[in-house]
Amino acid sequence: MPDLVTLAGWHPDDLSALFDRADQYREARGPVGRGAVGLLFSAAPPVTAAALECAAGLLGLQPISLSPELPGCSGEDLIEVLAELSQWIDALVISDPGLESLLHGTTLGAPVVNAGSASGRPCEVLAELYAVHCTGRDPLAQRIVVVAPRGPLVSSWAQARTSFGLDIWQACPDEVSDPGLPHNSNLFAALSGAGLVVTVDPGSLAEEMAHYRIESEYLVVTAPDCLVSPQLPFRWGRELAVQLRDDPQGWVGPHFRRHGVALYQALLARCAGWS
Repeated sequence: MPDLVTLAGWHPDDLSALFDRADQYREARGPVGRGAVGLLFSAAPPVTAAALECAAGLLGLQPISLSPELPGCSGEDLIEVLAELSQWIDALVISDPGLESLLHGTTLGAPVVNAGSASGRPCEVLAELYAVHCTGRDPLAQRIVVVAPRGPLVSSWAQARTSFGLDIWQACPDEVSDPGLPHNSNLFAALSGAGLVVTVDPGSLAEEMAHYRIESEYLVVTAPDCLVSPQLPFRWGRELAVQLRDDPQGWVGPHFRRHGVALYQALLARCAGWS
């Protein structure tokens, strides 16, 4: 079953095939059909949630919202509800840190997409790599620096490193590093030669990451055409220095992931067995 629970077990050929199909959707050439997709969101970033729902609609898949607050949509009852719903849905997209059991070891009868959980956020990693692809660059050839403490998104980047052979480093203090990534506690040194710099909301570890803000002068050591891409949500003055806001070379801008809907169309089509 073509689930997307983690990026573990993926290969570069899988990524290439997904991006080829996403390119077709970006050019309005991809296959569409009829069906439905269940959306169980409580913690998905707003942009990710909106892009997934838009992608479903463009594919001809009716989005069905399954709020965890609805009767029967919590605990063991939810598993039985979803098992029955799987007769009518082509995929189930889940973003809820409390529903790890649905992502690991539970057979629901329909492909499951992890749109954000306590263990990973693979959709956002794929969307970031596809955004690089859409600039005409090879995402597998970039030196990537993730400026963030350990957490679900960093875990997914660690899986991408193993699965796709990416050159990824984590920039953070030693005590909040992810064991799946090489890291450098010196931000300036970590940025040397980077082609893509990804920043992540530090959450409860903001104090530990206080000295890891990207300053304009740090970009002198990156690749000349380095892409600085803050993951949403982000805050000026925390992940990125305010001075970068008006510098077109300082960060990618709000339209960098504008083709994310095409990527999610390809992902849902894969789940539906159309690609």
